[in-house]
Amino acid sequence: MQSISSETKVCDACRSAYYKWKRQNPDFGDLLSRIEEEELAEADDNVDMNQNNSMDSDIIDVAKVAITSDTNSTFGITQETITLSMNCTTSSHKTCCICSANMERNSRTVSAEDRDLIFLKKNILIPEGARCCSQHLDDDRLTKNAIDKVAPFSIQSKRFSSSDVQLLISRWQILFEQQKRFDFDNPLSLSDDEYQILTSLTKVQFEDLASYLFDSNIRNSS
Repeated sequence: MQSISSETKVCDACRSAYYKWKRQNPDFGDLLSRIEEEELAEADDNVDMNQNNSMDSDIIDVAKVAITSDTNSTFGITQETITLSMNCTTSSHKTCCICSANMERNSRTVSAEDRDLIFLKKNILIPEGARCCSQHLDDDRLTKNAIDKVAPFSIQSKRFSSSDVQLLISRWQILFEQQKRFDFDNPLSLSDDEYQILTSLTKVQFEDLASYLFDSNIRNSS
């Protein structure tokens, strides 16, 4: 007799022959009946196990989706940042960020406008809250001499968020729009090299000449 699985398809003739053989051999028939019942019970257990595994798999998939969704939502509200190596001045309240002198009194905070100007023109970052000697200021703004003295003290890694970059661009745009291209009345608008190219004079020489002409009695031809 050939053993076949419970899933094998048989014809009616073979099935009738099998039942006839069981009736003629009752001892073997009882044994085969028990075997068939055990196989059916084992098959039912396998079905239940597969269903449980399927449910577990569904739970795991749902958990993964939930974590991914939470992670994505977290990334959605997190700002992108960029880290740059910057030339920085000192930022101590006791040390001048311009001349590095020890300050005991009469120190002033460098304005945001001057920090933006120096960052744009000299690629030097004066940290927010940095202070300087009062002698470096004229009407709360850094003098030309003070700006020329600004030098980096160290190279530091600074992290900027996307909003920080947007704010810097907006400030630079305002600074650019406020400044005339050739404004000789403002000593901060042109560099020494630009004075030399435009007038063949250094900035100091031009200022001396301008002060001499201002004190003279030359009439305005206009």
